[in-house]
Amino acid sequence: LANNTIKNITQIESNLEIIKNENIIQIASNVEIIKNENLQTYEELYGQLINATENALKILKDQQNKKTLNG
Repeated sequence: LANNTIKNITQIESNLEIIKNENIIQIASNVEIIKNENLQTYEELYGQLINATENALKILKDQQNKKTLNG
C-alpha cells in the first residue's frame, strides 16, 4: 500500500510538472503573440502619424504659397 501511494504521489508530481511546463510554454507563446500584435498596431499608428504629418505639411505649404501669390 505504501509503495502504491508513493508511486501515485510520484506520478501526480510528474503530471503536475508536465502541466506546469505546458502552461509556461502557452503563456510564453501568448506573450509573443501579444507583442507581435502590439508591434503591428504601433507600426500602423506610426504610419498614420507620418501620413497625417505629411498632409499637414502639404496644407501649410499650400497656405504659404497662397499668401506669397496674394502678397
